[in-house]
This record gives sequence, C-alpha cells and structure tokens, in this order.
Amino acid sequence: MLRFLTKKHSLIASSINSVSITDLWEPIEEGLLPTCDVEITRQVSMISITFSTKELNKNSPG
Repeated sequence: MLRFLTKKHSLIASSINSVSITDLWEPIEEGLLPTCDVEITRQVSMISITFSTKELNKNSPG
C-alpha cells in the first residue's frame, strides 16, 4: 500500500486494539418466542494505521 502514496504522505501512527461485537440472531420461523434469540459476544482484533500530510501528536502511543 505504501508504494501508492506520494512522498507528501507519511506513516504517523499505528495501533493494535480489540473491540467487542455483539451479534443477535432471531428465529426465522414465525411463532417462536423471543426467548429463542441467540446472542453471541466476540472480541475482534483490529489494526489502525494513520497516514497524514501534516504532523500529528508525537506523544500518542504507536
């Protein structure tokens, strides 16, 4: 991806985080009670990369 950027852009910061996502599955069949819902919570990892033409805060982690 870096080869597509001009020299004006620079990699300022990168960070690794995780976020919690909750999925709610409802029954497809009609007439089932709402108590048949299935709720699943999962942790999803993510990488955040910031490119900028201006200098950002150097004290930020990453």
